[in-house]
Amino acid sequence: MPRTRPSRTAGPAATGKAELDTMLHAPPRPVGHRGEVERGVLIGLAGLRWAAWVGLTVVALVNLHRDHHPALVILVIAATAAMTAADQLVLVGSGWRAALGPRLIGTEVAVAALVIGADGWVHQAQATGQTLAGIWPLPVILLAAVAGGVAWGAGVGAVLSAARFVAIFVAAGSAGPTGRDLLGAFTTGMSWVIFGAVCGTIIHLLRRAQDQVAEAEARDRIARDLHDGVLQTLAMIERRSDSVEIARLARDQERDLRAYLFGDRTGSGNLPAELRQAAARAERDWPATSVTVTVTDDVPPLRPVQVEAVVGAATEALTNAAKHGHAATVVVFADIDESSGGLFLTIKDDGEGFDPATIVEGVGMTRSIRGRVEDLGGRVEFASAGGDGTEVRIALPPLAKRRASRG
Repeated sequence: MPRTRPSRTAGPAATGKAELDTMLHAPPRPVGHRGEVERGVLIGLAGLRWAAWVGLTVVALVNLHRDHHPALVILVIAATAAMTAADQLVLVGSGWRAALGPRLIGTEVAVAALVIGADGWVHQAQATGQTLAGIWPLPVILLAAVAGGVAWGAGVGAVLSAARFVAIFVAAGSAGPTGRDLLGAFTTGMSWVIFGAVCGTIIHLLRRAQDQVAEAEARDRIARDLHDGVLQTLAMIERRSDSVEIARLARDQERDLRAYLFGDRTGSGNLPAELRQAAARAERDWPATSVTVTVTDDVPPLRPVQVEAVVGAATEALTNAAKHGHAATVVVFADIDESSGGLFLTIKDDGEGFDPATIVEGVGMTRSIRGRVEDLGGRVEFASAGGDGTEVRIALPPLAKRRASRG
């Protein structure tokens, strides 16, 4: 069982409250990942680019005697080598972000389009079945996806697809391309567009995951720094203040700060956030009652309907503790049920209590607490004694067992 929070304290100034409110209720600023995603992808991309260039060069030199314009093939090999080396040099040092700039990407797309189009004059694809460009355009598409997301990746794929169609028509001459050639160009072009869109999506998801990890790490650092300072100061203010209003202000700010630091500010389906909101409502409705909420990290995942039922039952228990039990403090504690793997929630107060043997359960206990929980396959226990407070214990089965019982 968690320790109950100590009572009241002396309070912060109005300006301090305003600043804390601004920090807690302003939209959270994203914490950047400082380019780890892009840098890692670009390093891998450099290796892929060299492998693509080696493949292009080997195939081109082996088939040089079959090509119509060997000098153009040598020029393509030199141009792609220069472009690959330029990209490699950009990645060295602190200026690596230039690799994602529109100037370099535009140059890469232009070179790739010219290399693809050159096959129309070289006729390597007709002679050997292997295009002059090979897989060299793929790193260009991936680079565009890293720099501009789905739109850039798919867009560059479409541009290079158009270059492939130009090569087909140039190679065919006045006779025009065959249906097989057109189908091959279409499937290649579509694969490039899809490749660019998929890469852009993956990069977006990686960035978002990195941002979330960075934000969580930042919250952890702030929480460690503030735990022994601001949070304990607010708790001391709440405990020592002779003013009910100041004590309540300190308690509200402490709750908001904890919610901000531990990332449970959003509502629907979030058990910690909704329990704290229920506690705040109870304290507003019953100023003489202080509510402490503790939710461990081991709490199992719950469906929204389960969260709604548990919070509804807890809200009724808090109302009973304040209204009928005249409790000064109530402790709400949620953890994993070690015996079943489901949820265990307890609401314990220091109120007047009652004798379960002589009290008939009313609508609040029967419908609002027991009914909500038992409808979802859970169970409720009431423990109380006159003058010794009341404890409401709620247990919900894990999701797998709940589904099995319904099936």
